[in-house]
Amino acid sequence: MTDLIHDAAPPQFEKGPCAFKASMEEGKTLKCGALIVPENRSKKDSKMIKLPVAIFKPASAPADAIPSIRMDGGPGGSSLKGQAAPLTEELYDKLYGDQVWIMFDQRGTGYAEPYLGCPEVMQAKYAAMQGQEVQGDPQQQCHDRLVQSGVDLNGYNTIQNAADVRDLAQALGYKQVNLYGVSYGSRLTLSVMRLFPDMVRSAIIDGVYPTQIEHGDDVDRDGAIERLIKSCEQNEACAHKYPQLRQHYDELLSMAQKKPLSFQDTDPETQKTYQVSLDGTSLKDQLFQDMYSPDKIPGLPLWIEQLHAGNTTTAAKYYEMPDQMIDESEVRFDEAPQEAVATGVYSSIECSEDLKSVQPRCKIWNVEKVPAEQKQPVSSSIPTVVMNGAFDPVTPPAWGEMAAKTLSNSTSVEFAPGGHGALNTFMCANQIAYNFYKDPGQKPDTSCATQVPPVQFS
Repeated sequence: MTDLIHDAAPPQFEKGPCAFKASMEEGKTLKCGALIVPENRSKKDSKMIKLPVAIFKPASAPADAIPSIRMDGGPGGSSLKGQAAPLTEELYDKLYGDQVWIMFDQRGTGYAEPYLGCPEVMQAKYAAMQGQEVQGDPQQQCHDRLVQSGVDLNGYNTIQNAADVRDLAQALGYKQVNLYGVSYGSRLTLSVMRLFPDMVRSAIIDGVYPTQIEHGDDVDRDGAIERLIKSCEQNEACAHKYPQLRQHYDELLSMAQKKPLSFQDTDPETQKTYQVSLDGTSLKDQLFQDMYSPDKIPGLPLWIEQLHAGNTTTAAKYYEMPDQMIDESEVRFDEAPQEAVATGVYSSIECSEDLKSVQPRCKIWNVEKVPAEQKQPVSSSIPTVVMNGAFDPVTPPAWGEMAAKTLSNSTSVEFAPGGHGALNTFMCANQIAYNFYKDPGQKPDTSCATQVPPVQFS
């Protein structure tokens, strides 16, 4: 596969101000810049694109510290907006101590140039929510606009992303780095381990998305909800409080299919009240979305029971726009929602990776498929920690087990109350990561995970 990533031009790192609004002073612990790389390394005349970078190096870090490079998910999510921007000096010290971390926005995401967002898709979602007719195909409109602006969509895939990670390390003068990848970022981490093993000192994959999974938009919502219900049935207190949870969920789903459930919700920004309607599909979507967060999982059996009983007050407390493509932090009910991930990047990567995909969006996007080798399991002896949350709805624990089978020097750890992603959610995960990156040659001590309290259902 490396024949697809020959260097059209050497990578360059340009020092400069942070592309995001930082929560700590720039120039001390935090320094920023941009990585300049070819948009499509398979073309010798490819134009260059810009990936913004944040480097966190506390004063207490050893001079010869080996950094950890963070890769986030989506695909299409912004590491700088979601992870780098909120970090204060105090929070960084709590989460990462004296270790060096590098965060960057992957090509086409966040503050990268170009940005492959699709406001057309978000506007169409908003129009549909308002009962308005959607004019044309928003995916087609976004595709056409990006192509007409000069974007080479074939340059936005996991192989090019992996080469960006290699180039970032090289441009900053590091021969080896540690890797951390969550969700799609775990697939990217695995790909770097396969393509450029010599540069990887150690790796942590979290909320694991193995390379061999044919995923696309076909997420197993039923499987995730089944794990939730079964966990309640096996929990003495939950089973006693909600003895008919499974039956009531099935009845609720049937009711919603026949007649959508309705309740009122309030926009926290404007205090305006809006009517929300949940049919069977959106009911599943809502449960699925809430299972991302360990904070919401405990209340989900109560949510199901209250809705079944016709009590919509509790339902409103748990309601969010059930779409992982929407940035919940930016939601206003009186305007189109913002993207949580760059839809153009999401479509380019998913349609290039899922070789069996027949999604309508992939016919529109029409990007080149990655080589078949990319869809094979990654075999590696690089020291690796595999993290998963027991309730993870989108990358279930079985996927972590699948990836670990071909990682001969791996250690797996599951967090009993966990949703999607363990690092920075459980301090135990950060403790494991800190000690592991400090000395990957030692078998990781994951015993603290057994001390994390299980879900306490409401």
